[in-house]
Amino acid sequence: MKNINIQKISISEDSTIREAMQTIDIGGLGVVFVVDKNNLFIRILTDGDIRRALLDGYGLQSHISVIKK
Repeated sequence: MKNINIQKISISEDSTIREAMQTIDIGGLGVVFVVDKNNLFIRILTDGDIRRALLDGYGLQSHISVIKK
């Protein structure tokens, strides 16, 4: 099992879909952790969640809050 730097695969709750995709790409795990301004975990987004949001018509500059939980 490889060690994972959680900060490399975490994004702010104010991030865009583009930022989430870039973080997923950097992390290489297909997921990103969304954290609040206190760095507390809110939710996980997967590449599939983002793919579905794009297919629903949201753009890369859309806020990640549009992605259904």
